[in-house]
Amino acid sequence: MSKIEIINQSNTIWNQVSLDDYENHMKHDSVGQLQLLNLLTKQYLSVHKPRNPLFLGIAGGNGLEHIDPTLVHHVVGIDINEAYLKQTEIRFQDKLPQLKLIKCNVDETTECFIKSDFIWAALFLEYVDLTNCIRFMLNNLAEHGVVIVTIQSNNGNGAVSQSGIEGVKVLSGQFKSIDREIVLKAFKDAGFSLQLEEVNELPNGKTFLTFTYLK
Repeated sequence: MSKIEIINQSNTIWNQVSLDDYENHMKHDSVGQLQLLNLLTKQYLSVHKPRNPLFLGIAGGNGLEHIDPTLVHHVVGIDINEAYLKQTEIRFQDKLPQLKLIKCNVDETTECFIKSDFIWAALFLEYVDLTNCIRFMLNNLAEHGVVIVTIQSNNGNGAVSQSGIEGVKVLSGQFKSIDREIVLKAFKDAGFSLQLEEVNELPNGKTFLTFTYLK
């Protein structure tokens, strides 16, 4: 029996994109985003060694294999697509028994699910309301917890990279490019302190900007 918790039932364009199409697009040689996000997840988990991590937009669980199950108390993953969560559950329920998966539209709630010492939101801010998302993070962040966000800088390229996978093209209208300065100001206004900014180049000329924040 699935242990996925359903918080809200949003009708979302993400339900039109299969996980296979999404992951195959993200890992395509011309895109390279799945591989880079996996490496970044591994890197930041190693640096911070969280006990109660929270993953926003967990999709198929990319990077969860880098969690040491002997070190964590609770692991929470949130996504808007229930089919993605079901596949994540299949992949990790035996390896990571602490994993709790929640179907939730962050635009529609600021509910507290966990007091997390590590919130990871990679390519998530582009698809949600920034102000409400930060409120959500604040309500789910433990004292002295860290928030790590990765945004995509298109550098003049299209929002959704060309990979030949037709199924992901519907997301181009959903993706909202978010400016670095807007992110910096929003988190500063919410009382966060920027600790680190990392820049990574992608094969197609795009850039990932990753920010580490403390509250």
